[in-house]
Amino acid sequence: MTDRAQPSTNRILGVAKQRLAEPSAALRATVSLLTAILESSPDGIVAMDGNGRIIANNAKMSGIWSIPAVDFSNGCYADLVVRAASVMRNPIEFRRTSDTLLTNTTDESFDLVELIDGRTFERRTVRQLIDGDSTGTVVFWRDVTERKRSADAQLALADQLRQSQKMDSLGALAGGIAHDFNNILGVILGNVEIAITTVEADHPLVESLSAIQRAGDRATQLVQQILTFSRQQRHVLEEVMLGESVREAVGLLRATIPAGIEIITTCDSTAPHILADPTQVHQLVMNLCTNAMHALKERPGGVGRAGRITLRVEHGVTGFGLGLDAPSTLAPGPFVRLAVIDDGIGMDAATKGRIFDPFFTTRQLGEGTGLGLSVVHGIMDVHHGAIAVESTLGTGSGFFLYFPAHYPAHATTASSRDHRAVRSAPPTLTALTGEGRQIMYVDDEPMIVSLVTRLLSKAGFEVTGFTRSSLAVEAFTANPQFFDVIITDFNMPELSGLELAQSALARRPDVPIVVTSGYISTELQREMERLGLVHLLYKPDLAKRLLPTIRALALGPIPDRS
Repeated sequence: MTDRAQPSTNRILGVAKQRLAEPSAALRATVSLLTAILESSPDGIVAMDGNGRIIANNAKMSGIWSIPAVDFSNGCYADLVVRAASVMRNPIEFRRTSDTLLTNTTDESFDLVELIDGRTFERRTVRQLIDGDSTGTVVFWRDVTERKRSADAQLALADQLRQSQKMDSLGALAGGIAHDFNNILGVILGNVEIAITTVEADHPLVESLSAIQRAGDRATQLVQQILTFSRQQRHVLEEVMLGESVREAVGLLRATIPAGIEIITTCDSTAPHILADPTQVHQLVMNLCTNAMHALKERPGGVGRAGRITLRVEHGVTGFGLGLDAPSTLAPGPFVRLAVIDDGIGMDAATKGRIFDPFFTTRQLGEGTGLGLSVVHGIMDVHHGAIAVESTLGTGSGFFLYFPAHYPAHATTASSRDHRAVRSAPPTLTALTGEGRQIMYVDDEPMIVSLVTRLLSKAGFEVTGFTRSSLAVEAFTANPQFFDVIITDFNMPELSGLELAQSALARRPDVPIVVTSGYISTELQREMERLGLVHLLYKPDLAKRLLPTIRALALGPIPDRS
């Protein structure tokens, strides 16, 4: 080669080198851009070639799988899946689905993967195609934990709404049944009340009549308790013997508890009263016993294995007395404690710390909403009480509910067992005199009208009975001053008792009105308040409570009807 040719060759080599450097710089820029995109993505990303060899990933992917980033470099995807399985909630299922993704021929696939730390990821697999041929796979991991929790919460709320609607329907059904059944009970108890006052105290029939009366009272209480579990009502606090309420609730619950589970109830008869809503006390017992039953069911051997639920009602003084040290949240002073103890599966510390969280449950899908214990906590707040929980995994759990003791002012010199004795007894039939006052009585059940007519006539009242509310309205409209008192059933086929009352008050605002019902709902109480009505009687107690209620109306002088 001549010296003249040398510069020409150098120029050619320089141009070639420059041309080679241009795509190299473009390639570096492209790689830099792809790396920036990978690392800025909120998702974890891993890419592999057709042989399952990892060719790219971002740091977020390394964090999700808890595998160092250096191990991803040219690593085998299948090998890393085996290592990542240790942080998955279901490692066997994770390995199976991951293997399926590698052999899947579809363009895209989706599934959800749960980690043991509680996070949930949406896994999306996309095929890399060149000229229609698959050359690799890209897998995206997106954190959808909060979205899933929100969806789960919405499902739980929807289920709670359905349950609430079901309970409303049950309440309406129970109200209809109670209306008819309480009419029957009212007739039985009313006639017994009249019969007992008719015969001499030593008459042989008194014993039989008293037995009928006691059975009728028990039936009345049973209907009321059934309604308690199937309706919403206001929380009215009253003096309650906790032991008696617990026994009632256990009696109703016994039929739903498997025969292999023993229920032991021990109640201290010297325990003072508490101020409580009896409906909610029943709900406490029901929720805690149901919770205990499931704890027994989860033991080795299942629910068929003998187990025990122990309920105890005790009392003491904060830090003293029986040695029942109450939680610090309870106000100082005497208290009554309900203990519900089971020898079930128990709880670990983590579970125990969350049991009162709404929607938290350890049960299988469909076996619980996670609301039972949160309801218990809310009820105790309403009653200014406190809760203590003791549990050992594999041994059992104990729930201890503390209620402030209540000592009525009129019982300062009597023990708590004497509270009922110092209460005044309701007046007897002969203790009240109607003196010819006119009573309008309205009920669609002829037997009830006959009973009340005889009951009030015996006490000296004049009774005009109606089985149709429309006829009662016509009679009152014709002579509003004739009637001294209106007594009407609420549930009537034409006009309801409240509609009848509203019509009467429009014509004579001062007329005393008593409403009776076998199903006293919150709506009924609210409507009565709106109309200014305050006298509401539960129908099975009609014969016992009707005369005292009329006397409480403080009727004025007998009007001159001549």
